[in-house]
Amino acid sequence: MSLKSAYQWHQAWTAGGVAAVASQGASGRRCKLSARCQEKPAGYLDPGPAVHGWDEEQVWTGARVATLTGRKFYVSYSVSLDGFLAGTGLSPDLSPPSP
Repeated sequence: MSLKSAYQWHQAWTAGGVAAVASQGASGRRCKLSARCQEKPAGYLDPGPAVHGWDEEQVWTGARVATLTGRKFYVSYSVSLDGFLAGTGLSPDLSPPSP
């Protein structure tokens, strides 16, 4: 935390008490998928990339997950899917387990 942030936090706390410094919730954009749809990606990813038309290298890449998400839910995500995956409970490491 920067010194400036600490001063701002202290000033808010002094002026408004605990309520003034209470969490406002997560920052950033909300997930593009509805709560109901957020449960579905794992079901699409579990069978593997071949089921969805990727024949070479049977691993899920960010680009593949972004493409599949667009196909199934009609939303676009960047290749950096950490926020999306965290919201669905999935891990960014989508490679299949070693035999």
